[in-house]
Amino acid sequence: MATLWGLGFVWLTLVCMPEAIRAFTNKDCFEEARAKDYASYVNRILTAAAHKAAVAEWNYATNLTEHNKNQSVVESLAFKKLEKEIWRNVTQFRWSRFKDRPTRRIFRKLSRIGTAILSAEKQDKLVNLIAEMQENHASAKICPFRRKAGKTEKCNLSLNPEIKDILKRSRNYNELLYVWNEFRKVAGKPMRRKFLHYVKLQNEAARLNEFNDASGMWLDVYEDGCFEEKMKRLWKQLKPLYQQLHAYVRSKLRKVYGRDKIARDGPIPAHILGHIHSQTWTAIIDITQPYPNKKQSTSRMQ
Repeated sequence: MATLWGLGFVWLTLVCMPEAIRAFTNKDCFEEARAKDYASYVNRILTAAAHKAAVAEWNYATNLTEHNKNQSVVESLAFKKLEKEIWRNVTQFRWSRFKDRPTRRIFRKLSRIGTAILSAEKQDKLVNLIAEMQENHASAKICPFRRKAGKTEKCNLSLNPEIKDILKRSRNYNELLYVWNEFRKVAGKPMRRKFLHYVKLQNEAARLNEFNDASGMWLDVYEDGCFEEKMKRLWKQLKPLYQQLHAYVRSKLRKVYGRDKIARDGPIPAHILGHIHSQTWTAIIDITQPYPNKKQSTSRMQ
């Protein structure tokens, strides 16, 4: 054991010697070596805690029970508590002076802990707000489009699978518009106050992390001070192609739903794109496919 410690001391001395010439003290060098060990330890415990939190969140997202909700909240709060404890330890290191760039980068990331920087009370409020909004979005139900006369049909159409299926398969403009609006009435409007509170807490956490608002905190993960400018340049390059694609899809939809529903050069109504958030248009491929009668060569290319 003594021999191992001796070898370790020799190694640290050799590593530190060049830095000492540049007024980098032995104390700093030993601290950086200790920091590398701590970073390795943190990686292990954060990975384990993040996995537990992710599993609990997944269980809740796929099975909305009160038990799963509570477990998700508990694991999320435990992870945030761990982040805060690590952050306190990180502040004890003079990491901005580290010579090793990867170690300095790790400590910089650990020094920005997002919403974990909030007080325990506000952290608890934020985590529960998120869980409640997720629950409402997933469990909200609407009535059928046309309720048969003389019958009392239940208003039990939920997002998954009924509403999603209607948006994918229906080509009835009025039914799609009804489903789109009704879901937002029950899943969106009731959450307004909760969402505003959520935004307030996110911005408060951002300012405590020395950002102007939550957007700065979210952009920080890209580690690029020019990120927004780069995205603007990319959008400028892609915009002509997107405009052509948009115009093509619009022209196809006009043939199905009529010129009175979709302007020749205006926006596409969001409710006819086959997705509750219009994030993907694959569900309307039966309308937009360029050459529907052409033979498919996909199988031969595989």
